[in-house]
Formats: sequence, structure tokens, C-alpha cells
Amino acid sequence: MKLDFDKFDKAYNEDIEARHRWKEEKLAKQKQKQRIQSYLLYGFITLLAFAVLANTINGYVHMNRIKYGNARLQTEIDTLRAEIEILEKQIEEKTNAMGIRDYAQREMGMIPEDQAEQRRVQITRTFTLKRNTESAIVMEEHESFPAQGQ
Repeated sequence: MKLDFDKFDKAYNEDIEARHRWKEEKLAKQKQKQRIQSYLLYGFITLLAFAVLANTINGYVHMNRIKYGNARLQTEIDTLRAEIEILEKQIEEKTNAMGIRDYAQREMGMIPEDQAEQRRVQITRTFTLKRNTESAIVMEEHESFPAQGQ
């Protein structure tokens, strides 16, 4: 039996070339896969960094809203405290004896006791019941006399 080394060599070389092409294609696919994975990884990292940045900015915006809201509330509290102080002073003025006396003389025309004419008043009431009813007629009479000692 005669061995044909040319055929064998040709078949061997074709097999080696096919394996070599297969390895190159496999290596190219792996490189393509790695490239896609690296793009996905970079995209994910970029997206994550953007989310962290957006969340941080949102936090600062929220903190500023709270800060300015607190400042507005503080000015409102200060205004209300000033109003409370004014009202407390008014209450104090209107509840002390001299303040009440001054108000009564100024606004209501009252005069001090020692300057007033003192009179004694006698009131007489007469009650009359109506027949077959529960109502009554009340009559009042007033008599005024000078107080004793005047």
C-alpha cells in the first residue's frame, strides 16, 4: 500500500487552516463579546454616576427648600412673638386698676366716686298673674332719694 503524502499533507494543512480559522473566529467572537460587555459596564457605571449625581442635586434642592421654609417660618414666629408682646402689654394696661379707671373715665364718661352725687334708689315690683295662663305682669317703680349724709 502506497501512502500518498501529498494528499495527507494537503488534508493535514487544510485541517490546520480550518482549526486556525475556527480559533480566529472564536477569538474574534470573544473579543466582540468582551467589547460589548465593556460598553455595557461603562454604560452602567455612567448611568449609576448620573443617578448618584442627580440624587445628590435633588438632596441639595430639597435641603434648600427646607432651609428657606424654616427661615420664612422663623420670621413669621418672630412677627407673632412681637404681636404677642404688644397684646400682653395691652392686656396689662387694660387689667390694672388705673388703666380700668382711666378707660372708664375717658371712654364711658364715668366720674370718680368722690365727685359723684350719691343717691339711694328704692325699687318696688308688683307681680300680677293672668288667669288661665302661666304669664305674669311685672310692674316696677323707681324712687330716688339723696343719700344720707349729703
